[in-house]
Amino acid sequence: MRIIRWLLIGVRILVICFALYLLALIALPNLFFKNELSEQGTVTSMTYDPDKYELQLMSLDNNLPYKDYKTLSDSITQIKQLERIANFLSMDGWMLGFIGFHKQSEKSILFFDSSLRRHSLKEVPDTTYYIGLDGYYLKSDHSTFRRNDTTFLRFPVITKRDTIRKIIDGHFEVRPLSVDVQDLAEGINNPMNQKRELLIKVSKQQYKWFLIVFSPIAILLLLLFLWGVILQPIRILEDIANQEAFRKKTYKKLYFTTISLWGIVLLKIILSYSLSAYFSSYIDPAFHLRFYDFISESISYIIGGFITFSLAHAFRKGYQLQQDQNLTI
Repeated sequence: MRIIRWLLIGVRILVICFALYLLALIALPNLFFKNELSEQGTVTSMTYDPDKYELQLMSLDNNLPYKDYKTLSDSITQIKQLERIANFLSMDGWMLGFIGFHKQSEKSILFFDSSLRRHSLKEVPDTTYYIGLDGYYLKSDHSTFRRNDTTFLRFPVITKRDTIRKIIDGHFEVRPLSVDVQDLAEGINNPMNQKRELLIKVSKQQYKWFLIVFSPIAILLLLLFLWGVILQPIRILEDIANQEAFRKKTYKKLYFTTISLWGIVLLKIILSYSLSAYFSSYIDPAFHLRFYDFISESISYIIGGFITFSLAHAFRKGYQLQQDQNLTI
């Protein structure tokens, strides 16, 4: 009984904290969604550095006959597309909710020289292993691209800041990343709000170790969901149908369902941030997780947990009243 009493106190504290969090989320959204542009001003002048393909296109002689010009421009565009296809991350694998396991089999990587006319093939004879971390966002004005089988980050560098007029001048620079990131699909209007999966290259031994460690955790979460969220409510409905609602085993099942719902959410948050901390040396500061996502994606579990806990508390009170009546009789 003392454990249940402390559990009730803990739930009340959680309810108050959750309500304050939602209130702050509505009243002060900037605390949770930092906007780089609002802090630094509006980037009004940023030097644009064209890539080698755009330079080739700009260097074409406009006085050429249309047919020759079209042939050359189409050739450059086609080579650009071929390089993108050759560097696209194509691999097999699966996600366990909070961690991904991917393999990239033997392949040929296409490399182009500065003239865009010659290319070479680099054979990758061994299978490459990756650990995937999903749910990462990229900072504003940042972007990624792949070239020569390497992922690069394109980021702004501020050279001049006018705090009075809120004007920022600068240019873009490029640096290689320690992780691989798949390109987003074309035609996305707001890429900053798109989640990305970071792919961290590991050895075969590390791949097997993570698989051995996290597979039981994923199975445990699945069993917790099936037993606590699916099976227990069915058994509770059977108890109610048999007129056994106010029994000790019934409200204990409801408590177990509550623990299962909240436990799944809590474990997902802990595991996601633990993996992020473990691989922090690989992950560039331009990538970040949003805690709000964990709340919004798990809101049904959180609300369901509050409902089942309230029902468990009510059924427990009914059970105690029933016991008191039996003792009186």
